[in-house]
Amino acid sequence: IYTITQDTDSSKLLLANLNPDYFNYLPAKYAFQRILTLASKTGKVCEWSAICADPTIDKTYRDLLLNFKAQAIVDSQQSIDILDEYKKARILNHSCSTVLEKLKTQFDSDELLLDLEKALEFARSGNKHELFHIGESNNTRGIVKNILDSAGESNFILSGFPGYDNKTGGLPKKGLHILAAPTGGGKSTVALQLSVNLYRQALSVAYVSLEMGEEQCISRFLSCISGIDHEKIRNRELDKEEKKAIVDSYREHVKYGKSNECRFTVFPPKSEITVSQALFNLKPFGYKVIVLDYIGLFDGMDEQDQWRAMMKATKQCKRFSDVNDCLVVLLAQLDENEFKLKFSRSLKDHADIVWMFHIKEENKDVGEFDMNQTKGRDAISFSFPLSFDFAIKRVWDKTVVGTNGSKGRTVLDSVDDEIQGLSSLTGDFES
Repeated sequence: IYTITQDTDSSKLLLANLNPDYFNYLPAKYAFQRILTLASKTGKVCEWSAICADPTIDKTYRDLLLNFKAQAIVDSQQSIDILDEYKKARILNHSCSTVLEKLKTQFDSDELLLDLEKALEFARSGNKHELFHIGESNNTRGIVKNILDSAGESNFILSGFPGYDNKTGGLPKKGLHILAAPTGGGKSTVALQLSVNLYRQALSVAYVSLEMGEEQCISRFLSCISGIDHEKIRNRELDKEEKKAIVDSYREHVKYGKSNECRFTVFPPKSEITVSQALFNLKPFGYKVIVLDYIGLFDGMDEQDQWRAMMKATKQCKRFSDVNDCLVVLLAQLDENEFKLKFSRSLKDHADIVWMFHIKEENKDVGEFDMNQTKGRDAISFSFPLSFDFAIKRVWDKTVVGTNGSKGRTVLDSVDDEIQGLSSLTGDFES
């Protein structure tokens, strides 16, 4: 606390990176809160003598603060890291003690798990901010070196839709991607296709579905990769050749995952679940892509202030993607009459990429529609054409056709050549 009141770079860095949660000793906690209050009002950090004489702080605490002895801080960042570890230890200690006490009496296990989950999320959330200088106090040399040393490495992953990838380089490796369409407008089919495309780039993908059970999800997956009519799969009306086509494509995708050490996971929750709970369940597996289908069905979204709950959920997704270096694809509803997000139009404020589409009757007649990127962080807003066949749960770039005329090849040969090991989504999966 004493160090923060000194006019040095170290004190400024400490003040920017700490909050009252880092302090457990009450005199220090109140002193820090007062420093923050005065700094926000005056733009300056008051001197230590002023804090020790501040009448808004209890006299008992002021007397204790006078006994503090100044210690020079050599490494501000190291000090922040140490305080962060103490903060986590206190949270864990308090949480474990609370759980043990509640276990001795009658308790609600779901409520207890939710409280523990919130505590763990709070413990994981850091508050470390860092300034990067060019020129005086220059500390960006390592970043520049890393950028140059990483030449040739892309920060993007191919969507599998060449009309999009050729213009943008692909989707970001981490961030929040919102995919929106009207109710019953094909969100799940497009999201499934995108998930399979990303899996075929040796990425572990998790698909969270709140509308479908595991069998329905897997049936759609089998239809997509094999090109066999989904209704036939669902109604168990497959002939021998169709069954063989499904088995062959299924085995090929299983083999691909084992060879490339990646997995395609379907997660259909069996009970009410929040966005943070879903992400918490998936975190241990280290997925590079998580698809949430869709935001309006998660627990807590039926509140009176639905827009507020949705905003909180998107912030959680964004934070999760940053901390875990993954792409979160969040499905949302589009207004039937306006080309805007339903319920909470400010959802896209937290998104890096926003895709919107509306398949109308005229689109169904020709089997084509335009996907509109209405927001792209560091990318342009534009539309790109896609073809679709909902009977086989497949979406592909309308400008690209697979070998032998097969439907739905989604990766251009030129792109395929650039990425070692990247295979076409569908290849020659023909019955």
